[in-house]
Amino acid sequence: MRRENLLIRASLAALLLLPSLAVAQGAKSVKLSGLVVDERGTPVPAVDLTLRRGSKTEGVARSADNGKFDFGMVAPGTMLLVAHRLGFKELHLEVDVDAALSQQSVQVDLVTVAANIDELVVQESSGRLQEFVEHRKSSKFGHFFDQQEIRAKSPRYVSELFRNIPGARLTPAASGGSRLTLRGCRPKIWVDGVQAQDADIDDVIPPSEIAGIEIYPSWAGTPPQYMDRENRACGAVLIWSRQS
Repeated sequence: MRRENLLIRASLAALLLLPSLAVAQGAKSVKLSGLVVDERGTPVPAVDLTLRRGSKTEGVARSADNGKFDFGMVAPGTMLLVAHRLGFKELHLEVDVDAALSQQSVQVDLVTVAANIDELVVQESSGRLQEFVEHRKSSKFGHFFDQQEIRAKSPRYVSELFRNIPGARLTPAASGGSRLTLRGCRPKIWVDGVQAQDADIDDVIPPSEIAGIEIYPSWAGTPPQYMDRENRACGAVLIWSRQS
């Protein structure tokens, strides 16, 4: 009798485990990738994409030169894909990641917006971009890129703006971007007048969020309040963001 009871209990325990095993076996990830295009079907590079599930960010990606992006492996379910790039309307796209698939592709269709970048800079010049405008007018040593010039270059990373800057050297960084040195040492990086501590240039801000950037390869010409007085050989990078 005791043996029969043991067998019944064991059978019941096995039955109770079956749903858990089914869930575990059914749980999987789906490789989610896609393509960003404009109204003409032309691939759009340098688009910042964020995948959200409720208030949680599931993944981030950036479209390559051919417009393609890859979030890697994500859990199935309904999520929100947000696409942002200067010159296009921000897109919010609901994506249903299908658990029955091993990989899934989604197309992101962006719509261009008319924007006069010169007017934007003029309107903001009386505010926090006033320094950028004044420095550009008076500096003989700095290198400057405004929003329009950055957009024309369409860089994937901020570091790409430094490729033709004398004394600049780029080396691969663990984050996927580049580590910047000016004349052999890391420059001080300032964002809207606040110093970014121990940060690589590509980890500070995406190119699409920059209203203006000032590059000073050495101490010469650097505005006094942004000088590194401990190491005058190091230059400075001043970034002015599009956000207040």
